[in-house]
Amino acid sequence: MVLPAIVGSILGSMAAVNISDGLFQIILAITMVVTIFFIVWDPTKRSGKEMNLSLNRKALGALLFLAIGFYGGFIQVGAGFYIVLTAMFIFQLSFIHANSVKVLVTGAYIFVSLLVFGLNGEVNWWLGLVLALGNATGAWIGSQIIMSSQTKWIKWILFATVLVMAARLLYEALV
Repeated sequence: MVLPAIVGSILGSMAAVNISDGLFQIILAITMVVTIFFIVWDPTKRSGKEMNLSLNRKALGALLFLAIGFYGGFIQVGAGFYIVLTAMFIFQLSFIHANSVKVLVTGAYIFVSLLVFGLNGEVNWWLGLVLALGNATGAWIGSQIIMSSQTKWIKWILFATVLVMAARLLYEALV
């Protein structure tokens, strides 16, 4: 699962480096609108019965992880959803195992993607460090909130935020 995602990430990162900012904003806005579907729909409501997989199913999974890697290297927004969905519905992993796969695959392809962007001079390392620290802090706070089981309102805040961001990106790209 990791290798196809890494190859896809390299291709997606190279594509992102070579397109115009306006086109990237339009693609990102469309992607965010699609992501809203996954905010509303809860894919975790499946049994997680692990089973032996056919060669065809493994090949399909490899192709999907190649596509997810491309998407992750190109945009990244919501790639974790697609990894979890593929791991659960194609590879028949439980939600917990699918999230473990998500962490491994995401870490691998983001590292490679960062190299591609860095070698092309597209990384502000100082700002990236500040954002990484903010991301880690937010993840810790988020995990504390989730552990308190008071999370129903978060879905709707995320829904509204993604919708507003998508509208803003489209407006900026088209005006």
